[in-house]
Amino acid sequence: TARRTLELYRGELIPQAETRFSASAAGYRTGQVDFLDFLESERFLLNARVMAAREEGMLGMQAARLERALGSTLESVYPPSNRSD
Repeated sequence: TARRTLELYRGELIPQAETRFSASAAGYRTGQVDFLDFLESERFLLNARVMAAREEGMLGMQAARLERALGSTLESVYPPSNRSD
């Protein structure tokens, strides 16, 4: 589902990509990583962030469709304090 995919991006893929990018940037500064590898690590990080934003948008669209079908907001039907996030 979109929620699980978003959790995967936020919990694993983005942190891994950030670590990879940081290591690559440090390696590039010291001459141990070439520019192309540095750019590839940046591209991977940006792609992970874009995909997470896409999944977040899909969740919002799904919530809007559900609210339209219910005729009210999700909070009025299913209060946030009772949800298991």
